[in-house]
Amino acid sequence: MTSELDDRSNSPVKAWARALKMTASIAENPSVTLPVVIESLADRFDSALALISEGECLTYRGLAERSNQYSHWALEQGLSRGDVVCLLMPNCPEYMAIWLGITRIGATVSLVNTHLTGKSLAHSINIVASKHVIVGAELADTLAAVGQQFDPEVRCRAPSVISRCIYIRLARLDYPRRLKSVTFG
Repeated sequence: MTSELDDRSNSPVKAWARALKMTASIAENPSVTLPVVIESLADRFDSALALISEGECLTYRGLAERSNQYSHWALEQGLSRGDVVCLLMPNCPEYMAIWLGITRIGATVSLVNTHLTGKSLAHSINIVASKHVIVGAELADTLAAVGQQFDPEVRCRAPSVISRCIYIRLARLDYPRRLKSVTFG
């Protein structure tokens, strides 16, 4: 009976609950953020499943590594504490990895409602003074339809599950002609 309870207390679900509890007292210890806790959980639960979806599953180690790639990417883009990145993607493991990675460097991720279109979508992106938009492939056409309404400094990225980004500069005159591809290292 005791070993069964021990097994359940070390389950991934319990680990997520403990991770959230660890971040509840952030005012007392501001360095213990969810990205830091995920790294700690990766050390402890390594190959246990952390995120499961129809298209992809990530272990704790995989989630920590993937989010670390996004942290490096964000730093390479010149993002820092206080900068805002909009995230327009359906729920999936990649979504969580992006959010964790960008918040780890101190930037803010604005989670954009995937049902917005037109002026409402453009307003949601412009109002937060976003420097970048990360968009899921399935929503790229929706975003492209309002590209002319964005502030010229906004940049759009479309990650895929193999960690590639398509860069689209959303300047009023050259959208969507300027494309370049970057692989996370």
